[in-house]
Amino acid sequence: MLQFGDVLKLCREQRGLSLRELKTLSKIDHAYIHRLENGDKNSPSDHVFTALVRALKVTPRMRDILNALRNIEGVPDALFEAMQVNEARSILAFETATKMSFRGERPSTVEDWDKLMGDLDEKFFQQ
Repeated sequence: MLQFGDVLKLCREQRGLSLRELKTLSKIDHAYIHRLENGDKNSPSDHVFTALVRALKVTPRMRDILNALRNIEGVPDALFEAMQVNEARSILAFETATKMSFRGERPSTVEDWDKLMGDLDEKFFQQ
């Protein structure tokens, strides 16, 4: 299961930044960033969130995913990957999928999660 901090760390590492470099760019204490990445702290304030995503120069899509993760305890890796590979899937479908309970087996593959989010988008979120 991925949490906000895991994805924040992934974004930082993809940019090739150390904690101290991110501190310099975001003006957020590196120890606090470290606590966010390790899950010791979660759901940062709007100010901190904005400073971090600007410093990391994440895409609007990744910003929306990170923002959703601020209020979600964790998401399956395959669900996160499905959101990354199919930009047609809405953030609302992503958030809904994270909160669903399932009778029987939960989706387990990227394809299963993508299909579920596609169904949610089609039935509830597409205009």
